[in-house]
Amino acid sequence: IAKVDCREAVQSDNITFAYATFGDCTVVRMKGTGENSAEGTSTSSEVYMIFRGGEYVGHEINTTVTADGVSTDFFVQFALAR
Repeated sequence: IAKVDCREAVQSDNITFAYATFGDCTVVRMKGTGENSAEGTSTSSEVYMIFRGGEYVGHEINTTVTADGVSTDFFVQFALAR
């Protein structure tokens, strides 16, 4: 159903999947962590994909990048208009 594509710098070493159903909605969670020792950075990402009645309706992406002891958080949310 879904294809996940990562850039080389944030390629995950460990990816876990989980899902939960609430009424007619299903949330699929993908979580990945990775480290780039050459650049001294680490990345942690969570992607939530939301389906209603079996149809994709949106997603949320939470990413934290840590470099030189400083963490930066990124948040992206997308929803289809009904």
